[in-house]
Amino acid sequence: MPNEKKTLRKNNLQKRQNIEPGLHQRKTAKIVKKVLAHPRVKTAKIIGVYYAINNEVRTVDLIKALLAKGKIVCLPRINDQELTFFAINSLVNTLEPHRVYQSLLEPKESNPKIKDKNELDVIITPVVSYDDDNNRLGYGGGFYDRFFADYQGFKMGLAFYEQKHSTLLPTEQNDVKLDEIIAG
Repeated sequence: MPNEKKTLRKNNLQKRQNIEPGLHQRKTAKIVKKVLAHPRVKTAKIIGVYYAINNEVRTVDLIKALLAKGKIVCLPRINDQELTFFAINSLVNTLEPHRVYQSLLEPKESNPKIKDKNELDVIITPVVSYDDDNNRLGYGGGFYDRFFADYQGFKMGLAFYEQKHSTLLPTEQNDVKLDEIIAG
């Protein structure tokens, strides 16, 4: 199964890469609009959001909109193979490049740390591929699956329709299904 996932990952990353920039931007705007209108997001006080890299669904406008609505927005930081979320109040002077993955921006450790993951009402995660059953294929590091293992809040993924797998994705025991995937 790891080889099957590796092939799916490669194919879906290529599909996402092939989305023309203007279309990518329009699709992202549509997804952001759906997220902001989502009842779980509207009522949430504290929201975890990824900072998009490469050709992921862009989250900068989403983060700015959530901050403007008075939400406490938290971004993940990778420490010892685990995700830890830190609150940010702006995208200026609160982020720094990851020490290994330089294209990945993460919150500075000087930001307020979320001590209990269940303080996060909603967590929005990137998706490499997904299926009709809300299974998510990520990059293969298992960061979100480990984090979600005992997380009680709402798990939301963002993706493009091009990333949807026509049948159920292969899953393993440690894979955690999302509550909803917002696609565009």
